[in-house]
Amino acid sequence: MNTILQSALPTDRRADRTRHAGHLSVSGPQLGPAARFRSLPGFTLIELLVVIAIIGVLVGLLLPAVQSAREAARRMSCGNNLKQMGLGLASYHDAHSSFPKGVLCGASIGGWGWGSYILPFCEEQALADALEIGAASPINKGGASLGGTSLSMFRCPSDAPPPLNDKRPIFRTGNPAGATSNYIGNAGSGLTLVFSAGGTVGAVGCNYEWQPGAGAEMKKRHTGTLIPGDGVAIREITDGTSKTLLVGERDFSSSTHGDHHAGIWMGSHTGTLFVGGRVNDLLTYFKESDGIMTINAGMPGGANTVTTDPSTPADEPYDAWSSQHPGGAQFVLSDGSVKFLLETINTNTFADLCTRADGDVVGEF
Repeated sequence: MNTILQSALPTDRRADRTRHAGHLSVSGPQLGPAARFRSLPGFTLIELLVVIAIIGVLVGLLLPAVQSAREAARRMSCGNNLKQMGLGLASYHDAHSSFPKGVLCGASIGGWGWGSYILPFCEEQALADALEIGAASPINKGGASLGGTSLSMFRCPSDAPPPLNDKRPIFRTGNPAGATSNYIGNAGSGLTLVFSAGGTVGAVGCNYEWQPGAGAEMKKRHTGTLIPGDGVAIREITDGTSKTLLVGERDFSSSTHGDHHAGIWMGSHTGTLFVGGRVNDLLTYFKESDGIMTINAGMPGGANTVTTDPSTPADEPYDAWSSQHPGGAQFVLSDGSVKFLLETINTNTFADLCTRADGDVVGEF
C-alpha cells in the first residue's frame, strides 16, 4: 500500500520524503577524485612575461606625459610668481609715479634692490618694516639675517637652488649670503658708466647718485626698466609697455647651459660693482654690440667667469637670463603680462625688448 502511495506522489515530494528518511541518493554518473580536483585554467609563464612587457611599454609611454604635465604645472606657478611681481611693481609705480630703482646707489645706505621695494605691495609689509629699507645698508639693522628669508614668490618651482645664495652674496667676500631669487630685473643694453667722484663720466658702478645730473646720466647709460640709481616711469617707456621687459628668470644650475647662480632679492652691499656686492646679482646688463647676451647663454669653455664689471663681455653669459624650463625662459613685461621667450629668439628683437625707448620696431616674439 505504501509503495502505491509513494508512486502517486510528485517526484519532488518523494525526494523530500527520502531526504528526511536519510535515503536520498544522487542519480547519474559518479565523479571520481581526479575529476573533482581538476585545476582551473591559468597563464603560462610566456603569457605572463608578455603581459609584463606590455605593462612596461605602457609605463614608458606614460612617464614622459606625467613629467610634461608636472613641468607645465611648475611653469604655470613660475608665471604666477612673475605676475605677482608685475602687480607689485605696478602698485609701486602707482604710489611713487615710477618703478623702483633697480638698486639704490650710495656708500652708506645703498644696495637695496627692487625686490625689497615691492615687499609692501606683495603682502610682505611686516618683513619690509623689519628690514627698514632705505634707512641703512642692507647688511645693517638685521638686514643680513632678514635678507636670508626665503620667499616663494622669488623662487621658480622648476629650479632647485639653495635657500641661501653663497655664490652671489650680499657682500662680495661671501658673507653674508642672502636668500636666493630666480628673478632678475632688466637694466637694459646700455653701458654702465656713470659719474665719478670728480663729476665726470668714467667710473663703473653707482656710488655717485648724489652728483648733479646723476639720475639723468643713469638713464642714459641704462636703457632698461629697473636701473641703478633712478626709477623709470611708464611715460618714459616710449617703445610700449607690452614690448619692454621688466623682470626675467635666471636659474641656479644647469647641466646644459652652465651655472648662472640665480640672484638675491634683498640687495647688494653699497650697490656698487668695485666695492662690496655686485648689482649684477639683482639686474641683468649687456651691451648689444657684444652680441653674446642670449637666453640660456652657455658659459665660455664651461667656466663661470665672474668679474666686478658687468660690461666685461666674458661676464655677460654668467649674468644672462636663463631657466630650467625647456627651450627658453619666462618674463613679465612692463604692462604686467607674462610671456615665455624662446632661447632661439632673434638677437635684435631680444635687444629691442630690453630697451625702453630706442624707437626700433619690435619683431615677432
